[in-house]
Amino acid sequence: MRELKSSTHRYRAPTGLLFGWLLSASPLALDAQAPPRGEPDGRACPFRAKVHVVLVRQGLPLLGSEVKVRATNASITVLEAENCDPTSYPLPQGEWSWALAARPPGSNAILGGVSTLEARLTPDVAGEYVVRFTACPGGCDLPGVLPTAPQAIRQHTIAATDRLVFPPETEPVIPARPPTSSTSVDDQCPRFADRLNAAWLTVKPWHGPADYELLKGGVPESRISSTDNNFNHDSMDLNVFVRPDPAFRRILGRGQGQDRVEVEWEEAHVPDAVRSTRGDQASVLGYWIYDCDHDSRTEIHPPVMLATHRPRAVPIPQSAGYGTNVYVPGIVTELWINAHAGEITGNCSRTGLHQQGGGGGADLGPHACLPQTEGFDPSPIHRVYQFDVYLPRSPQTILAEAGLVRPAVPLYVEVADPRNSGGPEPDVQQVNEGGVTLLRVTLDLSRGSMSSYSRRILAGWAYAAPDNWGLKRWKLRVRSLDVQDDGDFWGGDGDWRFWIITNNGTQEWTKLIECNGCVHGMERFGGTPWETGIANENRSLGPDLLLFPGQRIYLQTAGYENDVYYEDSMGKIIELLPQEATDTRVGSFDGGTEYTMHYQVVEGSAVGAATLSPGAQQLYDAYVITPGNGPAIGKLPHPVQRAWTHPHDLPFEPGQQPVRWTNAGFFAPEKRESAAAAWLAIALLVLLGWSLVVWSRRARR
Repeated sequence: MRELKSSTHRYRAPTGLLFGWLLSASPLALDAQAPPRGEPDGRACPFRAKVHVVLVRQGLPLLGSEVKVRATNASITVLEAENCDPTSYPLPQGEWSWALAARPPGSNAILGGVSTLEARLTPDVAGEYVVRFTACPGGCDLPGVLPTAPQAIRQHTIAATDRLVFPPETEPVIPARPPTSSTSVDDQCPRFADRLNAAWLTVKPWHGPADYELLKGGVPESRISSTDNNFNHDSMDLNVFVRPDPAFRRILGRGQGQDRVEVEWEEAHVPDAVRSTRGDQASVLGYWIYDCDHDSRTEIHPPVMLATHRPRAVPIPQSAGYGTNVYVPGIVTELWINAHAGEITGNCSRTGLHQQGGGGGADLGPHACLPQTEGFDPSPIHRVYQFDVYLPRSPQTILAEAGLVRPAVPLYVEVADPRNSGGPEPDVQQVNEGGVTLLRVTLDLSRGSMSSYSRRILAGWAYAAPDNWGLKRWKLRVRSLDVQDDGDFWGGDGDWRFWIITNNGTQEWTKLIECNGCVHGMERFGGTPWETGIANENRSLGPDLLLFPGQRIYLQTAGYENDVYYEDSMGKIIELLPQEATDTRVGSFDGGTEYTMHYQVVEGSAVGAATLSPGAQQLYDAYVITPGNGPAIGKLPHPVQRAWTHPHDLPFEPGQQPVRWTNAGFFAPEKRESAAAAWLAIALLVLLGWSLVVWSRRARR
């Protein structure tokens, strides 16, 4: 495979365009579906059945306090032999066991709840207790399903003590705000939209940058589209799906399924480093529109601003005064603003972005396209921006809810410009809203002339610990791709655009492959794997992952097979893993290509201890909890959990119905856009009619 990094734009040869026109003009293209996938050649998925389980602890490991260890997401994933589509099944009743594999000398503690998926333990002696969970002892046979699921063992160590320092939370809290209802604005989409008329219409009239709409919420999915139409795109769309926070539900259209808003921005205009990852939060500002070819769904399409908020480890420099080698849980925000969006606002096309009520009828009259008809080219970004960054709860706030008074923890905030975009600095203010602390970011670009802008904002409670709260580095290594179906429509080798996505904080999207006619069979990357934490930029997946206890490793593939006109969807790999070493091969599913990826997760270099300043050490000591605080500990709120919206996060009960991943709403279906197909069909018919007339005249001679 050749890695061509120079451009993400697609070259269209004239002959290819002509064939594309003929193909799009066929009746089938009016409601185009993906072409048939390649035959699996009798192969079987490399993992036919696998047990997935992550042990989660609730409660503090303090002597005399009950601790729960939960395995409620334990499941068996079965891959269908024909197409590797995954289905998750609950563990059969009784097909698990709990054991107290180790306890300190002199302890009489026992495990309770062993007949359920939630065991309980009350430590009575200081020391380490090892709780072992075994799923499918000897293997699990599911009725009517092959093959047997192999045994899986997980262990969780509880280091009980009579003196511990209260640990920080890692996930942001959403402030309580009055919810809004889905929009009641009438659908303005014209008949034959995206074939004869405007593909995208604004929900409300748009007259300038003050009319952009803001959307904020969690990201249940992010991917590169494989179904965009070449005639009104100059690159494929980056699709970021946002589940609106209650206060932003008005951005949803009435009857819109899955409670998610799609954000579409051509990927050539969005750097890899700022793209959202599943499990992040996002603040998006842009055109609020109806997608007339996709069931009139409301979307933000295109945006002019994307702020991606990631719960990640935040380093605090020595100059801040808290010590050296200090890391704390926090939020890393990547802010990207760009006036360019691609063809949708680039050339005033018949099927581009139009004013509400514009682009109706089948005539070739004046276009009401945006932003040109309002006097802007390209989309204006010169305005004041404001959005909020949600933070984890401060340790002081959490303990106060249990009646424990502790000193305030300062908030560390840093603004960086890693892409050297220049421009004014944002104003970042700490705001308390309903007892929840957040950051309010205000940026004034109203007097500038720049066409793009970026910043990185790091924020975390400056609550340092000598052991950096158990932070670990993990290395992800991709060794090979075994391509069983390259997706090429014409029978040649695949033209792939292929990304690896992982939650490493600053380089989460990495393009491995961008080439034409070079993907087929086994690819071992010249014997040099792609991996995190290496200096070789030609094989770098960015920095190693930095994860606190309880956080998980995320791995995703994304991309498409790039034919001249008819792109194929790329099969998915989406892994949500515990922090443990693994060496595995996993097959793709639900796409027009089929491949098996060999990857490894290994522990990276040690983060090392922090050396705290006297002030930081004093604050750390002030948060000591002892058994005398036992009654208050029972009143502590449950820690906030990451909303991964991944099948491995589903709580399963024995006897529950299985969940097929592709039908469970975890992955939004793709629908091929068909812009201009009818016009091309008409043109082809005219051409054929003219040819018949010429032929008939010659036949009479």
